[in-house]
Amino acid sequence: MQARRLEPTRHLFAESLAAHARAKALDPTIATSVAHTHFVRGEYEAAIETYGSGKGYYLDAAAWAALGDSRRALALLRERAAGPPLSPLMSGLMGSLLAILEGRGQDAADAMLRAAIVREPETLFYFARHFSMLGNSREAIETLKRALHEGFSASSSMDGDAAWSAARKHADFERVLNEAKKYEENARRLFAQAGGRHLLQL
Repeated sequence: MQARRLEPTRHLFAESLAAHARAKALDPTIATSVAHTHFVRGEYEAAIETYGSGKGYYLDAAAWAALGDSRRALALLRERAAGPPLSPLMSGLMGSLLAILEGRGQDAADAMLRAAIVREPETLFYFARHFSMLGNSREAIETLKRALHEGFSASSSMDGDAAWSAARKHADFERVLNEAKKYEENARRLFAQAGGRHLLQL
């Protein structure tokens, strides 16, 4: 059967979705990170659906919160917080979201500032999003810059997700957003040059 062609975008979303589909065709049991692709696209229902039925941590709770269902997000986070100890990184990620949803802004900020993050740009991106949710545009932008410089970019989320409302008011936001878009365009170009789109039959 002829593969459906997906239009290229600077975000590499088409490539991510195609890679997920290819992986599932080869092994239906394989786990991928496609839920994160859906999340940064603002497709929160799809993020929840593809997050998996096993033990969850952060992303489905964040998606429920983004959909406005804080009660469900809180239930998931509280249940997981009461379970076995988590890694310091995951504890900071989940704990900060839990504190935000419970109205404990300072606790959320403290949890993120305590987290010792070494080369985890995706976590930095979610922390930046949390700081923006707290109204702390300065910390959101600084954390976002670090995420970008360490290799993670999601300009689509920055453009469209309401959680970034506070960060968008910062003087540096447009510059960081434009840098993210250039980073994504370059990544897409290099991926195509390496034959990635051909491999995925795009």
